[in-house]
Amino acid sequence: MSLFRNFLTIISMVLALFSAPSLSMADEAELTSLVADLNQKSFNKKGKAVDALVASGDPRVAVIISALSDSNLYIRKSDKKIFITQKGGDGLLLTDAVTGADAGTAAKKALTKIKTNNKLRRKLSAVLGKLTLLNEDDEIRLSAANAVLKSQDQSALETLEQALEQEQNPKIKTVMQTAMAALLVNSDRPIDDKLTALVVA
Repeated sequence: MSLFRNFLTIISMVLALFSAPSLSMADEAELTSLVADLNQKSFNKKGKAVDALVASGDPRVAVIISALSDSNLYIRKSDKKIFITQKGGDGLLLTDAVTGADAGTAAKKALTKIKTNNKLRRKLSAVLGKLTLLNEDDEIRLSAANAVLKSQDQSALETLEQALEQEQNPKIKTVMQTAMAALLVNSDRPIDDKLTALVVA
């Protein structure tokens, strides 16, 4: 199952925030600029654009990153506007990546996919994990823990530690412990930490 489907719950939650009064036009303009930076030829620059999106703290970022990870983020050739897409008939159904508004449909040839590579996809998977490991919803936390386990991205280590300390669901805690062990083994942490993680896992 794709990350996009795994995070449908997140998408539903975040889309509900798109019309919230606290999101000013200035916020929208800033997010539009950050999203536009994803349209880079360099995958390293795309990675930096992802970091900037996460640093913004905007609640819509999880939806955008999930779409990028799942190859559902496209830029329209005519005006360089970026959309989250789904298949629909002979074309693609468009959702404005920034506002969440329905933007109709478009022929696939009118759009260009914002591409990723394996390294960037691993980063996106880890970022999604960090954005969701501390969520109140059990299913979201479980999906996030599995995403971290799959990516084994070291940048998720501190967030995973925090999530593990407060996790009460035995099933989710087991996945988190396994992910923690995998991360610690390949980290620069002291050997005692690594051995402890392996014993617990």
